[in-house]
Amino acid sequence: MKLNLGNVVVTGASGFVGRHITNILPVDRVIPLSVRAGDDCQAVLARCCAGREVGVLIHAGGRAHVRGSSTRKEEELHHRDNFELTRSLARAAVTAGIRRFVFISTIQVLGTRSRPGRPLMGNEKPAPSSGYARSKLRAEEELRRISATCGLEVSIVRPALVCGAGAAGNLARLASAIEAGIPMPFAAVDNRRSMVNVRDLADLVVGLADSRDLPNSPLVAADANLVSTGELIRMLADALNRPARLFRVPSPLLWGAFHAVGQASKAQQLLGSLEADIRATCEATGWTPRHGLADGLAALARERVRQALGQT
Repeated sequence: MKLNLGNVVVTGASGFVGRHITNILPVDRVIPLSVRAGDDCQAVLARCCAGREVGVLIHAGGRAHVRGSSTRKEEELHHRDNFELTRSLARAAVTAGIRRFVFISTIQVLGTRSRPGRPLMGNEKPAPSSGYARSKLRAEEELRRISATCGLEVSIVRPALVCGAGAAGNLARLASAIEAGIPMPFAAVDNRRSMVNVRDLADLVVGLADSRDLPNSPLVAADANLVSTGELIRMLADALNRPARLFRVPSPLLWGAFHAVGQASKAQQLLGSLEADIRATCEATGWTPRHGLADGLAALARERVRQALGQT
């Protein structure tokens, strides 16, 4: 690959998404950047890039969404690690003469649900409902402001739930439940949810780093195929070579049970739909998801097996 814009700084290069991005970039063009909120980003970036011409900064670091992130403390941590750090990095990039900033946000800035026949698109009106999503949206807005005032080229990617080797959060918990043989009452759930293979997401991000022209709007990243919760469990169980212990409970009863115990957000994740429309992304960039969900879930399963065997 010949990078049009020179060397690439990648934050979060050892993380879930970051390491897949660095895997497909030319090794001699990657500059990993380890930086935290409160650091002097300008000084750290200058030391990291000393003597090398850098054209792009890919910001794949930050604080991930976790369960129980609705507390005030978690809101503050998301603001610090996702908004303040992004702002500091963008300002440092401008000072360093870096031309382009690619930011990995989240589809959750658009909300946590989609209506039937109305998949979410990149130009939707934002509707964040968590501290994590709000911090990402604020970071997006600040990047656009810096772009307008300082000329920094900014590209924003909003991925759906990301699967693949190294995936944590809800997917890891679901895999653990399958491995433990826990029966799950989702056989009758007829929802539709978008996901994206981390390798496909990495392809899109690297393509934006290498593109001569950038789309003006944020880009939604997802696979072309949708899955219900039951289908996802079956696919993941197949990848793990375990039975999918699904049984049927009517969806209205499940919704009611989750709400009765104060788990409305969990109900939406497991029972609701969140469809993403990637046509605008594909048309603007030429990107198509070529690895797919089955590949991502298989990679997740293989890594869990290696970890269980004590392998790296």
